[in-house]
Amino acid sequence: MADEPQQTQAPEPPTQQQTVAPAAGKAPDTLRTPPLRGESPSERRKRWRAERRQLKQQQRQAKLAEKRRAAQQKLREKEERKRARAEAKAKKKSRSSRGARREQQREQRKLAKAERNRRAREQKQSAVEEQQRAAAATAAATRPPQGAPVPQQPAEASVAQAAAGGVAAGTAAAAEREALEQLESPERREQEARTRAEEQRIAAEAQRRIQEVEDLQRQAEERIEQARVSAEERDRAEAPPSPPPHPEAPAGPTPPGPAEDAVARELEETEQQLAAEHGRTENAIEQARIRLAEIEARAVEAEARAVRAERLAELKSKETDRERRLREMMDRIDEAEKRARAAEARARSAVEQIERATPPAAPGSPPAPAVEQPPPPTSAARVNLNTASFEQLRELGMSVTQTGRVLAYRERQGFRSVDELSAIPGFPDGFLEGIRSRLTA
Repeated sequence: MADEPQQTQAPEPPTQQQTVAPAAGKAPDTLRTPPLRGESPSERRKRWRAERRQLKQQQRQAKLAEKRRAAQQKLREKEERKRARAEAKAKKKSRSSRGARREQQREQRKLAKAERNRRAREQKQSAVEEQQRAAAATAAATRPPQGAPVPQQPAEASVAQAAAGGVAAGTAAAAEREALEQLESPERREQEARTRAEEQRIAAEAQRRIQEVEDLQRQAEERIEQARVSAEERDRAEAPPSPPPHPEAPAGPTPPGPAEDAVARELEETEQQLAAEHGRTENAIEQARIRLAEIEARAVEAEARAVRAERLAELKSKETDRERRLREMMDRIDEAEKRARAAEARARSAVEQIERATPPAAPGSPPAPAVEQPPPPTSAARVNLNTASFEQLRELGMSVTQTGRVLAYRERQGFRSVDELSAIPGFPDGFLEGIRSRLTA
């Protein structure tokens, strides 16, 4: 009985000296609370296990919350990426629609140009037909009647007909040249000058109209203010002295006077004038905007024509340069052929002289020693088709014509392999097999 009061006694708060070390063989648990007074070891272990379970439950809840936050963050990032893709797709679609509009405008310009060219061709054809009809009428007028003796100058008539045909052909060619010249730079410069002048004129006209509207509005405001001031002065001058108010007379609205009516009419007229001026200004601005759009379209078309003309001029210059180089190459080939023919003639004459001057060999004379064949050329001694000179190719045994064709082929596209010589006319297979080991590309 003496121990019962001690069991019901309240436990004291844990202190630093009451902290118990973990049992041997177990991991240290820094979260364990110190034992309570009067607590048995089994109760203490139960209490610690409950605390660990509660701690693990809290840790699991924290992990679940972290996972939920990570999932929400991923979902937000996914939504952001989806919205970014949708915006990029919308921008791409808008760009494609603008590209389609530009392509449609380009097709319209092409159709307009084709229509203009067709009209020009029809005009040239009609002019040629008119000239042919005129030539036929002239020939019919100069033809003798039936039964009359045939004139003795048939050649002159044929000459006249040929001249008429030549005139028609010349007219057609001249018309084509004129059409081409109209598409060249003079028309472009003139079109650009007209476009700039028209833009300046439209801008000046719009500025002038806006200034006129502002002046009219300011004048109307001044007239309204003057009319109000004059109406007030007339009212003050014409108004009789007011009688003393009658006590029984009811106060009612004062009827408007003639001055107020005139002011109201003048205000209405001014407002109507301002509205009309505003409408005219709006119409002028709209017309100027439409005109500016047309000028911009014409400027775009003129720029496209200028680009095409410049490209055509560049191609023409390149073609002219290529033709010049080809002519120079052919001239050099002709000169080389002349020199080769002269050298061959000199060689033949020299051989003939040697043969005539060499006495015949005696019957008992020993045979001439055999001439050693030169060793086959190495890769360093081979001739490169892309860098070889005219004389080097001639030393390989090529004729002047073959050498000129090889140089012309190299000037046009160059050699990538020795087998391309078979594509050049004038090179037999046996000849190519003989010189293949001495060439490289």
